[in-house]
Amino acid sequence: MNNTWSDRLIEETRDVLDLGFVPRDDFVHMKNINGNWGKKGGNFGKIGLQNWLDRKLIIQDKETDAEYFYATVDELIAAGWAVD
Repeated sequence: MNNTWSDRLIEETRDVLDLGFVPRDDFVHMKNINGNWGKKGGNFGKIGLQNWLDRKLIIQDKETDAEYFYATVDELIAAGWAVD
């Protein structure tokens, strides 16, 4: 099964990652449609403010602190991530 977010959320994610908004704190909060729901890690992540400003697509898992690196926004979206 190929899970995907709505077209609207994908466009919102592209806009946010293109610096199209002001974060409410020091992070851009993310969620993953393919996360390990009910298990440890993989559901929610965050991009640090400086990484976001530098356009570095590094998502840190909020529960495990694992980091996921993406070369492009398309790659990040294909991996199931969207803004939360």
